[in-house]
Amino acid sequence: AEKGTEWMFKNKEHRMISAAASVGLLYLWDTQEGFKKCDKYLYSKEDYVKAGTLMAMGIFHCGVKDECDPAKAIMDEHLTNQSRDIRLGAIIGLGFAYAGSRREDLK
Repeated sequence: AEKGTEWMFKNKEHRMISAAASVGLLYLWDTQEGFKKCDKYLYSKEDYVKAGTLMAMGIFHCGVKDECDPAKAIMDEHLTNQSRDIRLGAIIGLGFAYAGSRREDLK
């Protein structure tokens, strides 16, 4: 594990999802800093960490409007992943990012 990230990998299985997703709350609405902190976890060997990271990205994009729509682009990439956990992380991440937006394209 990269220095300073050991805490994430001390957890097992579903706890890794929670640990990774919690990072999203630290960067709520600060998408630039949140992405900088979370991006590296998308390249983890652990599917649980990747799934939690997708949830974190959904959390810090919650209620943020951006014409580039980075949350949707990131989640769309993972919706067809072979890993069930990663797919669920992307689906939940989309839910967090767009809750209450009433976007027709996300139904």
